Amino acid sequence: MRTLAELIDHLDDDRGGTQLVFPETGERLLHREIPERAWGVADSLGRLGVADGVLVGLLIGSVPEFLPAAFGVWAAGGAVTVIPVPPVPAAPSAVAAGLAPMLDGVRHLLVAEAYEEIARELHALRPDLAVLAVRDCAPAAVRPASSVVRPTSPAIVQFTSGSTARPKGVVLSHRAVLACFAATAVASTVNPDDIVVSWVPLFHDFGLITLLFGIWQGYEHHLFSAWRFIRRPREVIEHVSACRATVFGGPNFAYDRIAAAYSDNSLLGGLDLSSWRLALNGGEPVKPGTVNDIARALGPAGLAATAMLPVYGMAEAVMSVACPQPGTPPKVAWLDRESLAQHRRAVVVPEGTDHGTGLVCVGHAVPDMELRLRDEHGRDVLDGEVGEIVLRGPSLADGYFDTPGSPAGPLLRGGWLHTGDLGVRLDGELYIAGRAKDMVIVAGRNFFAEDVEDVVRAGMPGGHGRCVAVADHDRERVVVVAETDDLATAADLSVRLRALVSSRLDLGAVDVHVVPRNTLPRTTSGKWQRALTARYLRELVKP
Repeated sequence: MRTLAELIDHLDDDRGGTQLVFPETGERLLHREIPERAWGVADSLGRLGVADGVLVGLLIGSVPEFLPAAFGVWAAGGAVTVIPVPPVPAAPSAVAAGLAPMLDGVRHLLVAEAYEEIARELHALRPDLAVLAVRDCAPAAVRPASSVVRPTSPAIVQFTSGSTARPKGVVLSHRAVLACFAATAVASTVNPDDIVVSWVPLFHDFGLITLLFGIWQGYEHHLFSAWRFIRRPREVIEHVSACRATVFGGPNFAYDRIAAAYSDNSLLGGLDLSSWRLALNGGEPVKPGTVNDIARALGPAGLAATAMLPVYGMAEAVMSVACPQPGTPPKVAWLDRESLAQHRRAVVVPEGTDHGTGLVCVGHAVPDMELRLRDEHGRDVLDGEVGEIVLRGPSLADGYFDTPGSPAGPLLRGGWLHTGDLGVRLDGELYIAGRAKDMVIVAGRNFFAEDVEDVVRAGMPGGHGRCVAVADHDRERVVVVAETDDLATAADLSVRLRALVSSRLDLGAVDVHVVPRNTLPRTTSGKWQRALTARYLRELVKP
């Protein structure tokens, strides 16, 4: 199998009833039902001129129509980009106005029934946009004639989450996606016998690739909307118990929500999580406190101490870059914060030390991925030294999507992807130290933004405060924006948090602004957006 278009040709061979389940509606989609529906989509798209490499937007959501639409694009020879759908109802005109700038280079849009009104508003803003409703595509018995799909043809344009900058469109070939599947299967041990529950939006690489990997691997997949998980995490975990799921995944903040939802063990009720063997944790830095909180909250319901699997990945590598050996307890290294930031060297300290920071192990590179750590001069660093993570392998993207007529911008330098992430190896295993762009320099000293945020969170009521730290380069200060539910105590809280950061990090040049809850901007995957926070700060302190 060389392309995703070829994968669909084998789905109707499935006589075992492998299926996707949509618990919120009770709908089910058998793998063998996908080909005829996809070929119908492909036939309709071919009539609109979709062929090799043409980019088609999917405005669909986590519903049964998604897979026939995506595979229909590939059968027609095109590439897909998944358009972020609003998590809650909103005025169609307002949603369309927000989405329109993201559609540069998209001339065709496939839309599910729930979003047809938004699509009409988009068409009003973009009259050149050809809109096709998935429900209007009649099934076809055979794949329609189409342009030849090559392994090197673009399959997906995946927009990154944009936590530090404007989202970039990563161009992923069929060959890269299938290489990621093969590596993920070996590294994660996820197999056709697993039952997977997920909720991450399909416009995020974690959600999309998990869904497609399930089609390639052939496991039963239960798919929730992000809206349902964010608002009712207990409902999703109860479903994990009821369907005897073995795999669940999400970013670190998702596990914080689960731990908070079950902070009272009396709420566990009749939960039985003994079947849950892998809790994939990736998409943002994994926190030691989260690992401990999940074990404390769900351990009494049967979740094994070995279930948590911290992973490292990115859209530029389709998804998977590194993970530990499944079935082993998560490892946490406590390292001297000053040595790590100032001297780029790991010095082990006792757990919980004030001047220490906890890093969670993400293991080894997945098969066929070459991973190195390099200093600012491009030299490989030794075990125990901090370096930038650089990658080389078959699942790397071909480039960044730009504009029509110039589909890919530069991504690799000398054959290597420079990730901008800093890491350190201890006993040969990788620990993520932070983002190079998030390093804050004050009076010649380096501070990781995440270290500042960790100290502030620890000082917030409940210990799970929402905050973002950014640099004020003009004044050489660190500025923290923290959310609170109680603005009456904002002034006192600001003073207390500033004193805490100053004492814990020996950092006097720090300002703390306390703002109402839900002020800080997040990406579509839940990460804090530092660039937008810095812009917000400039408005907040404008003279």
